[in-house]
Amino acid sequence: MYLRGGKALSAGSRRGEAALIRGSVLRDMIAALRRRGHSVAMTGDGVNDVLALKEADLGIAMGSGTAATRAVAKAVLLDNDFATLPTVVTEGRRVIANVERTGSLFVT
Repeated sequence: MYLRGGKALSAGSRRGEAALIRGSVLRDMIAALRRRGHSVAMTGDGVNDVLALKEADLGIAMGSGTAATRAVAKAVLLDNDFATLPTVVTEGRRVIANVERTGSLFVT
């Protein structure tokens, strides 16, 4: 099952079947997954997604989403395109590696 912005989509669904889920239920589902040791990412664009975005390890808001959703998310896709995520992750890893390298100069 994949959770996206208030909808649960079955991975095997061929007809795009989706079930609407309230924000509090999404939050509880994410909390249960995290208690079982899973890392959870959540995408959303509406006010109903705010609780779940806050609960997830990585909350990703769409740039066209509500101000509240963008405010609580850890990342915002300004172009509303999931295809940019691999580039974002690569850049983030590069920045972290550079900070670690430079930080070790000051520690020793």
